[in-house]
Amino acid sequence: MIVACGTDTPRVAAMAGVRVPLKESPGVLVHTAPMPATLERVVLSPIAHMKQKPDGRIVTGSGFGGTPTTDSSREAGERFLKTASRVLPVLGETALEKVTLGYRPLPADEFPVIGFPPNRRDVYITVMHSGVTLSPLGAELAAVEILDGVEVDPLAPYRPARFNRRVG
Repeated sequence: MIVACGTDTPRVAAMAGVRVPLKESPGVLVHTAPMPATLERVVLSPIAHMKQKPDGRIVTGSGFGGTPTTDSSREAGERFLKTASRVLPVLGETALEKVTLGYRPLPADEFPVIGFPPNRRDVYITVMHSGVTLSPLGAELAAVEILDGVEVDPLAPYRPARFNRRVG
């Protein structure tokens, strides 16, 4: 069984007797209405992170480790656009389209969890916050471990064994 269930990983892994602790990590994102091409790259700043989608919408939020609020109201979104306009001034004049709230799969120690739990070759765990960016490499390395039965050294620090307890 391969457990790659995002925020449901602890629940699904527990069915196999494996403990995978995650932190609660809410993320509020503010989405603008489409606008002309403004950003060519992802912007990371102490105030806001942002990217522009191919359809012209800019998506911005306040951090990758969890936001201090779960307020996804229109008012909170408009306030955040004003704050983010300190990084990208055009956001102060841009129409807000929507505000979304999601929960990120963030392991308790904030590092990816990937590999077979101790003494288990029938369960393979993979969960990480940066799944979108790390999943191509993670999937390739996991495939080597699962199909070829070898341990891939770069994954050594991220093994489920570091949580060291089994459930049930």
